[in-house]
Amino acid sequence: MHHIYKTPAIILNNRHIKEADKQLALLTKDFGLIRAIAQGTRKTESKLRPSIQDYSVTEVALVNGRTGWRLTNAKIDYSISAQIENKRLLKSFAQSLNLIERLVLGESEDGLFEIVIKFSQFYIEHQQQVLHADQIKNLESIFVLNILESLGYVDDNKTPEIVKKEITQKLSISLINSIEESHRKELNKIINQSIRESGL
Repeated sequence: MHHIYKTPAIILNNRHIKEADKQLALLTKDFGLIRAIAQGTRKTESKLRPSIQDYSVTEVALVNGRTGWRLTNAKIDYSISAQIENKRLLKSFAQSLNLIERLVLGESEDGLFEIVIKFSQFYIEHQQQVLHADQIKNLESIFVLNILESLGYVDDNKTPEIVKKEITQKLSISLINSIEESHRKELNKIINQSIRESGL
């Protein structure tokens, strides 16, 4: 009998497999990024369907067998995408999350779940404010920089002090507003360099 593992997870995406199943990309608190089969969840009568929509924060139950991870139960806490009604903010958030699947190799326990939760809450809490395009770009750059730093792709020896500040400083609107265009270009230079050097 397989052991059942329970952990909070963010549903990054899902894809259809076989006739009625889905393969889920889960960013979990306890196991990092994993892919799990959710059997029968494409059927309209599946009770798990509402809990495994993209960008949902969900308590999942999993077993790890010979063929890999399999979802046995799921209970949604809240949907990030449903709470971010600002379409530009949601697009920015989704673009940052898309990097995670690209950059994470295998299962990883590196605090990435907590980073994504922190930024998702910030996006939700501040979506009613009128954030102009530069503010959204600044927020996205800081989010991506934190993701890369968590995964070890940011070379600390090559990172300017002003960029290190954006990783360690408390996330706030004042931080977002303090970044000028020239500074954001420096952040993005570090981001693009880190991604290129990863070879992924």
